Parts: sequence; structure tokens; C-alpha cells
Amino acid sequence: MDYELITDWTRHDEGVVALLAAARRSVRVFDDDLSRLKLERPENAESLRRLLAEEPRSAISIFVRNAEPLQRNSPRILGLLTTYAHRMEIRQSPPHLSSLRDCLLIVDDVHALVRFDQSQPRAKLLTDNAAEVGPYLRRIDDVANEGGDIVSATTLGL
Repeated sequence: MDYELITDWTRHDEGVVALLAAARRSVRVFDDDLSRLKLERPENAESLRRLLAEEPRSAISIFVRNAEPLQRNSPRILGLLTTYAHRMEIRQSPPHLSSLRDCLLIVDDVHALVRFDQSQPRAKLLTDNAAEVGPYLRRIDDVANEGGDIVSATTLGL
């Protein structure tokens, strides 16, 4: 059970890479637009692809406050959504949640990266700590229960 306080973007990015590489069952995200988590990076997208391809019961749930940058700049993530739509969901949270400033990355319900403000690197990295991760799981469940718009991997049009 480890706890680390993170104060710079380099260590934040290393924490994201480490958590995604450790994923065996689930990845749950609540973020502004995924740009700071850098899930589109090849190593991060590959960790997500590996999780979905190798673990038949795995799941990825992503909740963003603003889906436009994701839809515009994340072909790897949207490709995963196309291929694994039965085990991956991306939703844009409702407008009344737009004032929330924290960001969460939770892996297998026991590891988490909790960024206290979406624009700052200040975060805590929790590993193998289900008790400490529990409140953040409930927070993501609360966000999920608020609904929101499903993000599609395809562009609808005429």
C-alpha cells in the first residue's frame, strides 16, 4: 500500500503510464477532456488495448466534461471504442458537473491517480490501497449516475 504526493507533470505522466500498464480488470476515468492524462500516447493506448484484448471481462469507463478535444484529437482511443464498444464507454458528463475541478484515474479498484485540480499537476498516487481508493470509486459512480451524452466513435451526418 503506497501513497505518493505528486507535484510535477513529469511524475504525473509516469504515474499514468505505470497505472495503465498495471491494469488487469478495469480502468475508470473522470477528467476534463483527457488531454492531461495523455491516453492517446502510443504506450498508454497500447496498455488500454492490451487490457481489452487479453482480459475478456475487462472494462473501461471514461467520463469527460468536454468531449470535443477527445473526438477531434484521439484517433487511438476512438479506435478502441470502435473495436471494443461492448466493454468500453465514453460519456460526456452533464453541464451541471462542469464546475468540478478534480480528475480521477482508477485502475482495478485498488490503484488511483487523483489530481486535485484539472489544471495543476498536484496529485496523489495510490497503489494497492482499496480502502483509500474507495471514496474515489464512489465519486466516479456518482458521476456515472448523473448520466450524460454517450460519445460515439463515428461521426453522424448526411
